[in-house]
Order: sequence, then C-alpha cells, then structure tokens
Amino acid sequence: MTSRTTTADAVRSALHGLEFPASKDDLAWTAERNDADAATVEALRSAPAEDYTSVDAVVAAVDTGE
Repeated sequence: MTSRTTTADAVRSALHGLEFPASKDDLAWTAERNDADAATVEALRSAPAEDYTSVDAVVAAVDTGE
C-alpha cells in the first residue's frame, strides 16, 4: 500500500496543463496522464469530491505532509 502523502511541488507538477474548474476525477486523470508518482495520484484520488478552482485549492485539500 502506498502512502497518500505527497508534496505541494509534486501536486503542482502532476496537474500541469489542467484547466480549472476541475473535478476530483479530472485531478487523478491529469496526474496519471502526466506520469505522477503513485503517492501523488492516490492523494489526489483521496481529495474531497468537489470542483476545484485552482492548483492552490487542490494543494490545500490534499495531504502534502508539509
């Protein structure tokens, strides 16, 4: 089992090119498309189900361990 902890920089990199607003499903799909590490993808899948308006909103919603 992978940890859901990631970093803010990893989230930002994983979401490169994503247009906002974006759903939780959009976050995970984009991260997978961008070849994000498993912990980052899992953290994004674990984010609350809502429409996110920015990368900063996503970073605030996921466990970055920071």
